[in-house]
Amino acid sequence: MSSPCAALMLAIGAAAHAAPYPLLRLESPADVGEAAPAIPPDTDDVVARKIHAQLRAPAAGDAAGLPRTLASDDEVLVELRFTADAGLQRAEQALSRAKAEVRNVLAVDRVEARVARDQLPDLARDADVVSIVPARLVRPRIGSRTSEGVAAGRADLWHANTPTLTGSGVTIAVIDAFDDTNGEINSLQLAANNNWPPDSRVVFQNYKTLPSPAPAGCATNTFGCLGVSHGNATTEIAYDVAPGANFRVYDTYTVGDWRRAILDAANLNNSGGSAGTVRAQIISASLGAPLDGKGDGSALPGSIAEAAGWARNRGVLVVNAAGNERQQHWDGLFRASSTGNGFHTWTTGANTVYNVFGNGSGSAYCIPAGETIAVDLYWNNWVSPGANRNYDLYLYRRTNVSTWEALPVAQSTLIQGGGSGQTPQEQITFTASGSTSGCAANSAVFGIAVVRVAGTTTFENMEVFTNIPLDTRVTARSLGFPADSPNVLSVAAINVATAGTNPQEAFSSEGPVLAAGGGLPSTSAPTDPNLKPDVASYDNVSTVSYGVGGTNPIPATSFTGTSASTPHVAGMAALLMQRNGTPTTAAQLDTLILTPLRSLAATGSNDLGTAGRDYQYGHGRVRFQRETALAYLQQPGNTAVNTAITPAVKVRVLDDEGLLVPNGLLASTSIAIGTDPNGGSAVLSNGGTAALVQGVATWNNLRIDLGGSGYALRTSGGALPAINSNAFNITTGAATTLAFAQQPSTTQAGATMAVITVRVEDNNGNLVTSDNATQVQLTRPTCTASPVRGGGPVAVVNGIATFANVVLYTPGSALRLTASAPGRSSDNSNTFTISANSNLLFRSGFEACLP
Repeated sequence: MSSPCAALMLAIGAAAHAAPYPLLRLESPADVGEAAPAIPPDTDDVVARKIHAQLRAPAAGDAAGLPRTLASDDEVLVELRFTADAGLQRAEQALSRAKAEVRNVLAVDRVEARVARDQLPDLARDADVVSIVPARLVRPRIGSRTSEGVAAGRADLWHANTPTLTGSGVTIAVIDAFDDTNGEINSLQLAANNNWPPDSRVVFQNYKTLPSPAPAGCATNTFGCLGVSHGNATTEIAYDVAPGANFRVYDTYTVGDWRRAILDAANLNNSGGSAGTVRAQIISASLGAPLDGKGDGSALPGSIAEAAGWARNRGVLVVNAAGNERQQHWDGLFRASSTGNGFHTWTTGANTVYNVFGNGSGSAYCIPAGETIAVDLYWNNWVSPGANRNYDLYLYRRTNVSTWEALPVAQSTLIQGGGSGQTPQEQITFTASGSTSGCAANSAVFGIAVVRVAGTTTFENMEVFTNIPLDTRVTARSLGFPADSPNVLSVAAINVATAGTNPQEAFSSEGPVLAAGGGLPSTSAPTDPNLKPDVASYDNVSTVSYGVGGTNPIPATSFTGTSASTPHVAGMAALLMQRNGTPTTAAQLDTLILTPLRSLAATGSNDLGTAGRDYQYGHGRVRFQRETALAYLQQPGNTAVNTAITPAVKVRVLDDEGLLVPNGLLASTSIAIGTDPNGGSAVLSNGGTAALVQGVATWNNLRIDLGGSGYALRTSGGALPAINSNAFNITTGAATTLAFAQQPSTTQAGATMAVITVRVEDNNGNLVTSDNATQVQLTRPTCTASPVRGGGPVAVVNGIATFANVVLYTPGSALRLTASAPGRSSDNSNTFTISANSNLLFRSGFEACLP
């Protein structure tokens, strides 16, 4: 039987490398014209049919094939679905009678529980029970080292900033599966390694639901006892990108565990109501939840998408892997094989009854015994009270290169007949066994088949997902759950070592989301209101947990898949949250975090693939911009003195591609006069520092107090080069008036007065600095006929006449001087005194007027 680790790692990044298994070339790879087998026998007992076929099969039989982590000889881990009107009370009563141990309540009609095998028939007889199926396992989207994605995404620039931006004050919840069987986490935490958050900044939560007896190593169900390194590596990456953040790590196994972890991180009750303060502002999940929705972005009751929506309402960002199912997906309308028996044909114009696991070119994988094979089927028949179009799912094993075994090794034949709570879903989780001639010993070729049950006439759109690549595949619409939901930020994978505009990993799931109800969509990426995936980030990176990556061809030790890309985005969101603030509502989450991330992804060379939005990369690559320059968005214009410069002066921050940086490291810029035609005497009012808003600093009320031609402003910000504006003028009105600036002062007779200055002004009292022609003369207002020694006429310079050698000889008090000039209104000075000077006996000139 499979190991616990193998059972959990259902969708690993190995798909990024060469074929995951040895290949066997089939004689008729498309099975063209091959007759369909007889419909496999099954019970007609409608009560027994409530129990999934693999649960009904003998525990030790090949037809059961369930991983030991789902089923032991005596007990199984199941998901029970109840009728819509049963309610939790009746569901709990039924489970109590069966002595079942409830592990997770997903919704009022859906419960995860551990149940003794011999109690399954009694449970199925309960009229409230709709179906009993194996519990859905979380699917990871696949190691001192730092992920290459830190530098590639330019998070290192934010770490080196002053102040540092490392996610401080933000808590990231990582929901995953972990390995601490041999002290792996402590080794990662060692100061010398610093690959994991220290105990002071991490909270461990063991949420695993396991069968009894527990798998080897998990007798006490401790954190990390299953030995799955996936969560170790995803936490490594998130910590590499956001080394200042706090962490909560949740060790999970089933979809119910995952949902319960979301509720705990967002501190919600099972109905979505607040249970207190949010515990984590960001939730990172590199997981998939099989059969957890319709594929149309809606949230089924009890689903991960529903829980994520409740978290979103509290401002919590849920970052989720888009999925690695691009090569593990098929969809399309049911097409009946012409060879009969109601089997579906996977190709148009041919009878391809079996869809083998293979490389897409007609060669099949030889899957070793012990490997887990998972197949999910759903179709668009979500009606009330329950699905009434019935399809069954089968898993077959190949005998040799040309024939299949007559009977399937596993099947899912739940009833869809319109009964309350019945859903259009089938699932198989099977541990590979047996051999195919041509493959190595104990390895076999497997394929899947779908049958339309008699009486169904409408052809629905079928969605098939597997954990191993299919030979006949459809790459579009391959998003896993909950990646289709608008409640999460879904992340595609790009190879960190691949340059250019098209680094998509071959396995990275694509959009679009299905039409309402799960039909084939007709949306277009440029206008799609629920564009998925949202963004793309890096995989093929190095971790301690797995080993070295970051080169092409991709090393076998590299951490690949959307599992690796998701924590990169979660960590970058933490840096952005430290910068922009912590949201507490969905609207704030959109404004502060989601819109900036999507805008960043769409900027410049981050826009990968088809220009604009697309279904491979979403908005584009999440990579911070590198701020390199300041630039004037709105230059200063000619303005009157002491008047606000309009339009308002604006300066923006540009990156190395010359594009605006709306969410960068620089928080503010400063402005001052750079060039002053008055020699530095002009004063700029309302300048200084202005905060950057979406990368733009604005000064709404800049004023300069002196007129002049050839002014320039100078803007600076952080370490970026300072820049000067274009030249501009500060204008005044026409020269009309004289006004004393530096008044005459009291002086002894015959002594030189302190410097006197006179301004040439306009009607508003502004200095006319452009005037260099007016001749100003000083006289005594009571003795205009007598010149004042040193009183001019003096030509103004930049609107100012300067008198440095004025001498008066006649003592007196309350004296004044008059400044006059042709064509200008004169001005009288303030009063002053000329005191007697006993040392002055003679003078070289006489004033004609006495005081």
